[in-house]
Amino acid sequence: MLSFVRVLSAVVLAGLCYLGYALYDRQVAWTVERKAVVSAQAWLDYFATTIPEASGVVASGAFSDQDQQLLEPIRGALDVFHFKFFAPDGSLRFASDAEDPDVSGSDGALRHNPSAVGVVLETGQVETRLGGAAASARWPNQFAAVYLPYEIETGHRGVVSVYVDTTAKVATTEASFRTFALIVTGLIAVIFLIPTAFWAVAWRDSRRQQQDLKQSAVDQAKLTEEVRLIGDLNEWLQASRSQAELFEMVVGFLTRLLPACDGQIYIYANSRDVLDGVASWGNDSLLHDHIHPEDCWALRRGRTYSYGEAEIGFPCAHVGHDGLRPYFCMPLLAHGETIGLLHLAQREGVADSTFRASRRLAQLCAEQISMAIANVRMRDELQDQSIRDALTGLFNRRHLTDALRRNMARAASRDQTVALLSIDVDHFKKFNDNYGHDAGDMVLRAVGEVLDQCTDGDELACRPGGEEFMIVLPDCGTAEALHRAEVVRERIQAISIRYGEKNLPSITASIGIAVSPDHGTIPQDLMRTADEALYAAKAYGRNRAVLATLIELDGNDTAALPPVGKLEAAE
Repeated sequence: MLSFVRVLSAVVLAGLCYLGYALYDRQVAWTVERKAVVSAQAWLDYFATTIPEASGVVASGAFSDQDQQLLEPIRGALDVFHFKFFAPDGSLRFASDAEDPDVSGSDGALRHNPSAVGVVLETGQVETRLGGAAASARWPNQFAAVYLPYEIETGHRGVVSVYVDTTAKVATTEASFRTFALIVTGLIAVIFLIPTAFWAVAWRDSRRQQQDLKQSAVDQAKLTEEVRLIGDLNEWLQASRSQAELFEMVVGFLTRLLPACDGQIYIYANSRDVLDGVASWGNDSLLHDHIHPEDCWALRRGRTYSYGEAEIGFPCAHVGHDGLRPYFCMPLLAHGETIGLLHLAQREGVADSTFRASRRLAQLCAEQISMAIANVRMRDELQDQSIRDALTGLFNRRHLTDALRRNMARAASRDQTVALLSIDVDHFKKFNDNYGHDAGDMVLRAVGEVLDQCTDGDELACRPGGEEFMIVLPDCGTAEALHRAEVVRERIQAISIRYGEKNLPSITASIGIAVSPDHGTIPQDLMRTADEALYAAKAYGRNRAVLATLIELDGNDTAALPPVGKLEAAE
């Protein structure tokens, strides 16, 4: 629309200029013509007054010396540089320019038709009319030729040809009309062009406002979508049950929220000396297993580091120097503590401006991820505290029961077995009585460490309470359970504890073994059976492992138990 207005304004202005030029040109010509005619008429009157008909000049063309003197002003006049008088028959009787007595051009026509001569006006350059170096040097360049009949009361007596100098008049008239044209042009600009310009500016501003409003609507819609996705991300992260599940959700959301970025997430290890690579998207080859805190400028400076924006920048050591692209390193902060790092690199083929525009949204995502990780960690710590024994770090009775129930249900659905070892430290009260409770706690911790080392994968080492321990062995049959129990017993017997300036006495343990579903189909039955096998091992002499099938579960008397190290089941 603005282009159309500009074209229309240019067309209108060009038309007005053309019209003004035509009027100007015609007015100048008319003014010059009037001046030339008036000047020529004055010289004709002078000629008629100075040279009366009675002198015989008209008829004979003979001029006396007195006549020549009277006509001399015509020869020297500035505005009349050529004056000729023709008889009715067309013959030249007088010429102001003695060097050019001949007639030519329009003058020649007077000889053939003198009666048709009226007022005739011609304009041009003196070189073309008169010719010759003398003429061009003597008179100005611009002229107007006027032909007037010379008549008296007795009738037509000839024709006067006057060449009038119009150079000064043309210049004066052009200057006057040029000033007038400027005034008119100014008025046209004020009346037409300036309002049009104001309207065009107003229209342009309105158009720009509409575009700004449209862009604002687009930005608002984009912001709304981002806020919605951030809200969804936060909701999903809060619902995650573990860090592994949390990072899986983070990868899914950030792949969509930050399409211009390849990303990696690093989390501080418990030792706080390294960060472990836990998640990545885009280019997985950029993820490192471990990085050191001093290798990242963001971690060292305590704030987001943007590489590639400033005129001077230094790449982080964990990024390297080959094939560097702009990137962001954003510390993950929660509760005033740095818990990790979000690294975002510009994806290949993405424009720099597009990548830089994603920084604000990336910062929001980093804040959500930080809080989610902190919450999961806090929840894990609380959960761990609720299911762990504070002294040994092994699982407590609550978790033992839940884990045993899950394992037995899974084993029943898969037609598998679950073995349960019930372990008790022999003569533990003597450690407390003879050496103090600190020594007893050291014994419990040492036994707990051995049991933790003897379990792997889905196997669980637990401390239900006191000096009693239990081990859950999923998918473990009777023979394997007997072997594992003997290994545990030997490892416990090999424990050596230095307390004060001397070593504590050797530690032994009695172990009872029960295997589902033969010895119970629910956790309570299996635990009770394993405890009864443990009591049988203690009754026989301690420091041994007993399988539940070797004892009479319904009576008080036990069958003959094998000696220590003999774990073959009775037929």
